[in-house]
Formats: sequence, C-alpha cells, structure tokens
Amino acid sequence: MTADENLPPPLVDAAVNLSALRFMPVDVRHLLASPTWILAAVDDPQIGHALISLWAHSWHQIPAASLPANDKVLARFAMCDSPGAFT
Repeated sequence: MTADENLPPPLVDAAVNLSALRFMPVDVRHLLASPTWILAAVDDPQIGHALISLWAHSWHQIPAASLPANDKVLARFAMCDSPGAFT
C-alpha cells in the first residue's frame, strides 16, 4: 500500500474548474482566527505570505483547491527561495 492509498478522497471533484472566476471570497474573520495564520504571524510573517500565495494558486488549479505534487512548483507558487524554505 502506498502513502497515496492512505489519503482520504478529495474534497472537490476532479472536474471542478474555477479558472474563469477572477474573484475568490475570503472569510476574513475565519482566516485571521485560524491557528495556522496566527502561528505563521508568530513564527515568521513570510509564512503567511506563502499561505495566501498557495491559496490563490490553488483557486485556479484543476481541480479547484488543489496544488501540484512538485516541491519546486510549490516553492515558486509560494514565492519561496527554494523547496523546504520554511521547514
């Protein structure tokens, strides 16, 4: 059994395509209260920037809300110098 076989099914159907939608609604209260956002602000504010960048890129991936399984592409999307910059 591979690691991928242990993953739950995707939350979004593979056919979902939001790339024509230029606007992404943001629940600001939920974002600012999330532990991930709060810890990013404490540990390194650049992490918050990377989070928002990855979120924005995932909006126009197919399926929507997904990201490629490629560390170099993810680093580029997150505007990091290199893969693993925040590990």
